[in-house]
Amino acid sequence: MPVSESDKLFLHAAIKLAEKGLYQSPPNPSVGCLLVKDTNIVGRGFTQYAGGNHAEIEALQNARANSADVKGATAYVSLEPCCIDGRTPPCTKALIASGIQRVVCAATDPNPRIAGRGIQHLKDAGVATELVEMDQAANMNPGFNKRMLRHLPWVRVKSAMSMDGRTAMASGESQWITGKAARGDVQHWRARSGAILTGSGTILADNPRLTVRGARFASTGIHPSGEAGTDIRQPLRIVLDSQLRCAPSAVVFDQSSPSMVITLASADAERLQAFEDLPNTRVFVQNTGKIDLQHVLAELARMEINEVLVEAGAGVTGSFFENGLWDEALIYVAPKLMGQSAMPLAGIALDKMADAFTFSFKDVTRLDKDIRIRALNPNA
Repeated sequence: MPVSESDKLFLHAAIKLAEKGLYQSPPNPSVGCLLVKDTNIVGRGFTQYAGGNHAEIEALQNARANSADVKGATAYVSLEPCCIDGRTPPCTKALIASGIQRVVCAATDPNPRIAGRGIQHLKDAGVATELVEMDQAANMNPGFNKRMLRHLPWVRVKSAMSMDGRTAMASGESQWITGKAARGDVQHWRARSGAILTGSGTILADNPRLTVRGARFASTGIHPSGEAGTDIRQPLRIVLDSQLRCAPSAVVFDQSSPSMVITLASADAERLQAFEDLPNTRVFVQNTGKIDLQHVLAELARMEINEVLVEAGAGVTGSFFENGLWDEALIYVAPKLMGQSAMPLAGIALDKMADAFTFSFKDVTRLDKDIRIRALNPNA
């Protein structure tokens, strides 16, 4: 059956629905599904927490809750339905059993175990299946896509700076460069990340919590594996601390959500033991001269972390840029000048214009008095 304009409209609606799962779906991709019969939407769903329902199952259950008959209906899905047993049974099997007559999806699944097999499974069962490739769907889950294809997470480097490119005063003071609107926007990027990574310098200077906060997340539901009172899937908090300069009593290790410290084998054994004794804190020791960020990212991918948000000082930020280990930059710019003695965004020493790092601007957004620049790594 040829794809119609109404098909495309329903697919766009399914993609929009998928956005509702961005904060809870990892390590799975966020997917949206609409069930449509005689031009009426009879079921809708989006990906739940890992181990919970996928979008297609949610939509089927929603239809049943509304006493809707889905036999002969069309399923519009933002991503190819899965056809493998994982934390949950295959969605293709459920769609076939329901009597769905047709499936239209907006992107193929990058998981090599699926990658077109879901579509073929449906076709083999006699379900008319079309693929209408839409960039919005393909780009919705960049971390999942990169982890499936390259075994690395998507890395966002976030910084707040003045108009003269400064991120902290010479004393280390940095609170607050930007206003409430910009700081509130950061919570969105934290909430969709599997991990927030910082350096020991930031912990020593600011003692941050690195958690997702704000009223906008209060109604997202409780993560089934979370602690009592948790109302959002909290990201793993990671501290790079090669010589364990931080104290185990730092707020980032408060056990309210998982944390991880990455250090070197040369660190003091007694301090190392103190961190290993902390509950809900994982210690990752590298036997290298300095912390190997590539190895860190590969380990995080093995832990099924899709997206990493780097919120760190000039040294760590510069290391990610210098080593090309970043995919996206989030730069919040405040209408301030902080002066030449203040600290720069990235601790990188360059002598020639030819050595300058280049970015590909994605968008610029006004956030009250500040602006947010999103840029991509053109070499990634």
